[in-house]
Formats: sequence, structure tokens, C-alpha cells
Amino acid sequence: MTENVLGTLSDRLYTPGNEPGAVRVATISSEQIKAARGLLRWEQTALAEASGLAVVTIKSIERRPGPLMVRTSSLYALVAAFDQAGVEFFDGDNGGAGVRFKHR
Repeated sequence: MTENVLGTLSDRLYTPGNEPGAVRVATISSEQIKAARGLLRWEQTALAEASGLAVVTIKSIERRPGPLMVRTSSLYALVAAFDQAGVEFFDGDNGGAGVRFKHR
């Protein structure tokens, strides 16, 4: 069964290093960000508003193909915005990485 890439944000906070409670921050691609926006029919401005990031940041993130190269705080802001909107990311263990609406 494929698991949400970052798990539930409230119970899996990022901690650098190997300290107890640390989690591996999974790779999310710019293509997944675009796909998640597509599911919600959000423009870049809507994602910027929902995540608290600048529109120029969203544009920069989506312009570069492949895994996101962003600050951890920006990654969590993006994932939290999509999580709140009902979209989750999943890893590529079972046929490829992607996005989907969360099970309700």
C-alpha cells in the first residue's frame, strides 16, 4: 500500500540529523506540484496564497524539472496547503510517484 510521502504533518515533524523522532523528507518533484495544482484547478496565485509563499517562489519551483530544491519550511508549506485542500503526494514504490485526492 502506498503511503502519503510526508505522513501526517502533525505527527511527523522534520528534525535534521539522526536524532530520535527524525524523519526522512521524501522527494517531491515539481511535476507533482503542478499535478496537485491541476487536481485542485488552482492557479499559481492560489497555491501561493494557500501556502504563504510568494508567487515568484511557486514559479521558480515549477520551472525547474525534477526533485524540489527548496527550503524545508517551503516544502512543508506546500505540502500543508495541499493537505488542507485534500490532496496528498505518494512515492514511487508502487508504479510511480504521484498525487491524488485523500481518502475520505
